[in-house]
Amino acid sequence: MSDGVKIVRFEDFAGRPWRNGGGITRELLTGPSPERWQWRVSVADIERDAPFSLWAGVQRWFVPIEGGGAELRVDGLPHRVELGGEP
Repeated sequence: MSDGVKIVRFEDFAGRPWRNGGGITRELLTGPSPERWQWRVSVADIERDAPFSLWAGVQRWFVPIEGGGAELRVDGLPHRVELGGEP
């Protein structure tokens, strides 16, 4: 393609297991570089209930893109995150 545009397919992104063993993540885009990212867009498959792994200094937004949503516990309180809802 012209203009430096490259088409990639989701299947082309290798999944990496979560540190807590609860799922896998596929990093789609990072910046300014993959090694020293300050932001990233990723897609995760949740395989079982598990606590979020700690990422000190990282603000996380979570949005389900398929399935029945998820329940997160923040400071012991449940927060339901629905498909198509707010992050």
